[in-house]
Amino acid sequence: MIHATLRAKKTHRATVTVTMVLDDLDTAYCTDDQGHRYTIDRRSAVSISALSEGLQLDVLATEHGLVQRLAFDEDDD
Repeated sequence: MIHATLRAKKTHRATVTVTMVLDDLDTAYCTDDQGHRYTIDRRSAVSISALSEGLQLDVLATEHGLVQRLAFDEDDD
């Protein structure tokens, strides 16, 4: 429980647009409206095969820009 709380404080919600998908590397790159860069890779709970360039996603990401998972309305609590 403590670990989940600590991890939750290190993440933030962002709306990102997929800019590049590299299927062979299991990696996708994204940016938000302010130009911050985000990465989706095998550490993320997001399927690379479901992504395409131009797709907009609400995500929870670390302060370093690694997307952990998709964000849902329940995450606003």
